[in-house]
Amino acid sequence: MKNCIEEYRRPLDLSQYRLGKKIGLSRVTVNKIETCKIIPNLSIAHAIAASLGVSIYEIFDLDGSGTFTCPCTLKKKRKRRRSRKTCENVNPAAEAAGQKADKKGKSV
Repeated sequence: MKNCIEEYRRPLDLSQYRLGKKIGLSRVTVNKIETCKIIPNLSIAHAIAASLGVSIYEIFDLDGSGTFTCPCTLKKKRKRRRSRKTCENVNPAAEAAGQKADKKGKSV
């Protein structure tokens, strides 16, 4: 999993030491994450992204493609729900009394 922590860290004038101190890691650990020697768990990845002010997806390349498209920007197709039609409209009170109901749900 590739990352671009350094590209986001340098413009903020954050050293590896200062970034590590900010999120509770050592400079060595931040260096190993930056150089892809270790993969951070989700909470550490979130802490890194939050301290740099960006999304996790902007820093870490999860699928190896080098690009990320936010699912929010994709058009979602809505599935239309079909209404369930029943043979008879049932009035619960009438059903309990053993009576049939007309189309509007009133007991007959």
